[in-house]
Parts: sequence; C-alpha cells; structure tokens
Amino acid sequence: MRRPARQYCRLVIRTSCQDYFYPSKIMINSCADSWVSCPGKTVSRMLWSRGMNLDDFQANIGWTETQCDMLFKGTLHIDEEVAADLARTIGPSKSFWIQRETGYREEQTSDSNWLKQLPVRELVRLGWIADKSLDGNRQAVLDFFGVSSPTEWSNYWPPVVLSTNFKHTVAFESEIASVASWLRRGELLADQTDCQEWSDQLARESISTIRRLTRIKDTKLMISKLASICASFGVAVIVEKPPQGCRATGATRWLSPSRALLLLSGRYQTDDHFWFAFFHELGHLILHRNQKTQIEMTGSSSKLENEANKFAQDAIIPSDRWAELSSLPKHLRSIVRFAASIGVSRSLVVGQLQHIGRIHHSELNWMKKKFNISNNSLE
Repeated sequence: MRRPARQYCRLVIRTSCQDYFYPSKIMINSCADSWVSCPGKTVSRMLWSRGMNLDDFQANIGWTETQCDMLFKGTLHIDEEVAADLARTIGPSKSFWIQRETGYREEQTSDSNWLKQLPVRELVRLGWIADKSLDGNRQAVLDFFGVSSPTEWSNYWPPVVLSTNFKHTVAFESEIASVASWLRRGELLADQTDCQEWSDQLARESISTIRRLTRIKDTKLMISKLASICASFGVAVIVEKPPQGCRATGATRWLSPSRALLLLSGRYQTDDHFWFAFFHELGHLILHRNQKTQIEMTGSSSKLENEANKFAQDAIIPSDRWAELSSLPKHLRSIVRFAASIGVSRSLVVGQLQHIGRIHHSELNWMKKKFNISNNSLE
C-alpha cells in the first residue's frame, strides 16, 4: 500500500514550484541519496511554504550567492553561526539546524538507524501497525506512511511537518517523526470518510448547529454527529490520540483543493478544551484557506493563531453576548441559564469565564464534562 495518488500529485506540484524559487544551477536533489537529506532541502521546503524566493532568502539572511548555493548543494557546513542565521531568518531554532547538520553528516543510511528515528513501538502499541520482525517492521512502517523507501520518507514527511505554523518549536527529528505519524494516521482515517466538496458558506452556516452539539451528553454520539455535519461541507473530522512525542492538540490539512482534514487529539480531556480546539481549527480552514497545514501545540502565538482563537471564542459565545458574559454572576443558576440561552454546554461557558479571568482556573471545574481517548475510542 502506498500513499494515495493525490499525494503524489501534491509532491509533483511542490517539486515544480522549486524551479521558481531556486534556479536550476542549484542542485537541490544532489544530496537526496541518504534518508537524512541535506539541511538545504529542508530550507527549500520551508521557503516554498512561506512564499519566499531565493532573492528574498539571500537578502534576509545576508549571505553571498555562493553560500546559498553551497547550502542547497549540501556542501556548506552548518556551524553555530550559520545555524543562528537560519533560525533568525526562517526558524525554527538554532538547535534544530545543528541537529539536522549532525544527522546529515553522520549519513545514517541503514534501515535500522532509520527505524530508530521513528516511534515504531508507539505505532505498534496504538495498533497502527502490526508487531513484526525488524524486516517486517521496516515494510510495515513504509506501508503506513505510504512511501517506498527511507529516502522518500525523509524527502516527504519532515518537510510536511516543518511547513506548518507551530505554537512551539519542533527541534528534533524524533518529535517530527511523532507528529508525522499522527498526521498520517489522520489522513488514513480521513480516507475512509465520505465528504462532500468544501463549502465556505455551509461551514459558516453550520456553526450554530454545531454549537448545539456541545449539549449532547453521549460523547460518542456527539462526535458522530459532528463528523457528519462537517463532512457535509467538505471536512473529515478525526479524533485520535497521538503517539508519545507529539504534543499537538489539533491540526488542519487540505487533502485536496475541495477536502480538508481536521484532526483533534483530545489532549486536555475536558469538553471545553475539546470544543475550543475544534472551533479554532475550523477557524483556520475558513479564515486561512491558502495555508496548507496548521498544527496546534502549547507555546507562543502568532497572527494566524490569534485570528483562529478569536474565531473560536465567537463561535462558542456569540459576539453580541460577550458583554453579558463579562458581567455574569459567578453561580450555577446564572451560568446554566446563560448557557441555555446561547445553546451551548455550561462547561464551555465556565471555560470562557476562566479564560477572561472572571473566575479562577481552579473554580467550577466540576461543571465540566470529562472524556478520554482510549483504544481509539472516546469514553
């Protein structure tokens, strides 16, 4: 089993884009012999995702054309100074680029070393692949990720992860592999979801209907209805526990021009966090249509994250009711009445009261509904 044809198409499109961003004299693919591709290949993907061409990169980083050529050919050694320049210009961190340089120079070409970089035990524990011999695990992992070799994995999946906007820095290959595993699991499950084509209008119109689902006490029924509504406007909603090493709360990814994946981890195990994460991700799909992938993790914010946060807040509490929320009496009856008047679960109101500082984060948590993702099911 290999990655679906639509993903191969995306790879072809991305490769064709390189001709614009990087002149043909720069041998980007010359260092793709080992599974650990040269750091220049990662840079090329990150620049493409940011819409930066070579001139922009060279001007921002302050290097000569020769230095840039050497980076993309894999002949420029990334020391502390070079790593600092890359982190300042395109992120994510100096330690990441040192790690990438070390991995590339070590030329870890054997299958056993490649498998050591991946969370194979986690994939087995979660039931995403079968527990087999080393040779069997190699093929099982390749099949899971939909690639034919460690080299193809390295050329495809790390750039997918690194092209996202994070709420914290992904600094090491092991973490990249865990995030990539979770994204791939979401893709495989999304492939089993029958979705209509994306409709921005229907997505916006469905918000009030989705808000009412927060009042359903049966979690599995709630998730089923949520998935059905979202599928009607082109979004496959998948709730899946991530492997260890992946701290994501949610992710969105356009699987095709008319179909999106909205992946949730249920990390904080209360319904107010779950629903805020959902509406946050839906906000990315509606507001940031041209962004290929978004992954949410604990950490710093950005303009896109702030916009998605505002969208989620207004989806949970209509904008014309925020003044009332801010002055809401802090007792059960008032909260229950307010929640009923806007058609949401009372725990979501508690969560927003905590967020705006009306009540302390330790107060009224008994009003929240808890759920747990275990063995690929919600409890």
